[in-house]
Amino acid sequence: MLRLVSAGLAANRVNRAGYGALVAFVGLFAATAGAIVTTVALNMTGVLPPAANLIDKPLLEERITAGWFSVVAAAAAGIAAGVTTDKERQDTLVGVVAALALVPSAAAGGITLLSQAPDKASGGLLLLVLNAGMVVITGTVTLRLGARGDRKAHTTK
Repeated sequence: MLRLVSAGLAANRVNRAGYGALVAFVGLFAATAGAIVTTVALNMTGVLPPAANLIDKPLLEERITAGWFSVVAAAAAGIAAGVTTDKERQDTLVGVVAALALVPSAAAGGITLLSQAPDKASGGLLLLVLNAGMVVITGTVTLRLGARGDRKAHTTK
């Protein structure tokens, strides 16, 4: 739904952007809560070691530390969302790309919260905010540039 935020901002429709932000927040909150519930269930059944042992895993560490790769992936997701929105196409692949930029950091933030590691949890949640911001910013810029290009194309005919 961050695509809706970008579209609302690009069209100066604050209510649309606000609705998109609310839906995105609820979805990302659900992803974080789902990661916590799943981790607790897997810890209780013995499938996974206690949550405190998970925070040292390299894959989790990757999702709670902001790096250039995560920023580039989020920017690409925003650009893709802007292009498909501008062309009035509904492409589910764009949703998948955006989810790959956002959901893992939300889940990692939830797992590290459960592990009682506030510094690592704040890193995961910071990465989530950074990625969401990049998706919105690049999506909005892409839509605004696309609208300018359409205006220039219409005036030159």
